[in-house]
Amino acid sequence: MAGTATSTAAWAYKNALHDAAKELWAQTHPEILLIWGEWNGVLTVPDQVMFGDLDARQDVGPLSASNRSRDEVITLTVEFTVFRPGEVDAAKDAEQYLYDRMGELEHYVRKTNTTIGGVVRECFLTSHRTASIAYTLGRDAGYLVAAAAEFQAKIRITQ
Repeated sequence: MAGTATSTAAWAYKNALHDAAKELWAQTHPEILLIWGEWNGVLTVPDQVMFGDLDARQDVGPLSASNRSRDEVITLTVEFTVFRPGEVDAAKDAEQYLYDRMGELEHYVRKTNTTIGGVVRECFLTSHRTASIAYTLGRDAGYLVAAAAEFQAKIRITQ
């Protein structure tokens, strides 16, 4: 789908990136729970990665061309939440773990699986924001670190 006939590739990209993350972390980091949708403010497991909001925009090509091709840029927000019980050092540990996982996914789509299985022309991590708070998960008090990372992909609409 790196070239597609319609502008409905956003969902295919979201699904493909989710599947790529599942493949990437299948053996090495099974404690990560990969889910769809937005975080509701309640953490049920220590480490979650959620595939959330999509934003798509098209760069219109020449209207005189026979196929009226254009590029679509799709931004997908991927939210990482990591909880670590303990004192102040737990926040540092949680943040390090979060950045390690985000870096693995970024490296995977930038170097290893650049077209996400042929769904896009290219994919990059374009921005991220993090926040850390004191949090209680069950009986454990510790720190929760969250990041919203934006992965941007380009698709060519050709027909």
